[in-house]
Parts: sequence; structure tokens; C-alpha cells
Amino acid sequence: MRLRMVIAIQLAMLCMGMTIQAHATTPIQEKAIEALRVAHDEPNGSLYEHGGMIVSNQGTLRWIEPHPDNDSPDSVIVTDRHSLLPGDMMVATYHTHPCMVDYYHQYFSTSDVIVAMFTGVPAFMLDECTGDVHEFFTLIDKVHDTGDTVGVRGANCARLMRHLPTGRVIGNIGESDAEHENTEKADCP
Repeated sequence: MRLRMVIAIQLAMLCMGMTIQAHATTPIQEKAIEALRVAHDEPNGSLYEHGGMIVSNQGTLRWIEPHPDNDSPDSVIVTDRHSLLPGDMMVATYHTHPCMVDYYHQYFSTSDVIVAMFTGVPAFMLDECTGDVHEFFTLIDKVHDTGDTVGVRGANCARLMRHLPTGRVIGNIGESDAEHENTEKADCP
């Protein structure tokens, strides 16, 4: 019930032209920052993406990382119904973007936006280069309101122009990483 009230207040503020502060102001945002800090501090947290779900159960928020053994530097599965306990309700997703050279660590990818749209809950992303935590919530944010149109690689290395949003910065984990090369995947020619 409290989550619905927080969302309703945020929507009312938006409709009245009030801005939402650039610092964590809700329990879900605070839990996302906590989850992203822990994900970043995993032994391979700066090399591979980590992520999962923030769930509510009887008024208690917690995070679940359904695939902690992920070994991909640029993707992670953040949802998994089989990880939910009876009474769990997913209220957000979260994931990290490692600080890699030639990687769009400050943007939500097309896949990130699609997950946000299909889940209908806020998506939180950690830019490990700055430590900034970004939020993208389709009830508040529009894809073209923030971000840039950039060239990305599609199937068979085709270069595609896509608008990638940055969402809203709602906090910082207090740590940042230096850029490193992505040694896991060969670049497209």
C-alpha cells in the first residue's frame, strides 16, 4: 500500500509541474542504491553486469540477484519469477553498467528500456564510471526526454542509430571506477 502511495505522490508532483529531487527520496530508491552498491562490490562487480529485482513482501523491501554468476560484461537477466517467495511483489529492477571503454555506461540500453516497459516498475542502473544511480520509470520518464542518439551495434555488427535515455540521477554509491577495456568480447570490425 505504501508503494502505491509513493508512486501516486510522484505522479501528482509531476502533473503539478514539481520536479522530483535528484537524491533518493523513496524507500525503493534507497534500496536500489543499497543493492547497486553491493553488486558493484562483488568480486567481479566491476567486470560483469550484475542485477536483479527489488521486491516487497508484507511491507519489507529486499533485493534478489537471480543470476549472481553472470559472466557477461554487457548484459544480465534481472527478472526471474522462480526466485520470488510467496507474497513477493516486484517493485523495481536494478543492474550495473561496468566502466568500459567505448561502452554506453551512462545510458539505459534499448533492452533496459524494454524491460522497464514490460515490467511496469522503475528500473535503476549504476554507472560505475561515476557511481551515479539512474532511474527510468515509464510512468514518469519518456525515452526522448533525456540521453542522446548514438550509434550502437546491431545484429552482424550493423551500426544502428538509437536514442538511449539517461533517466534521472537519484543518488550515488560513493565509489567510481576507472575505464577498462572489455576483454571478454571481440569488437566488431
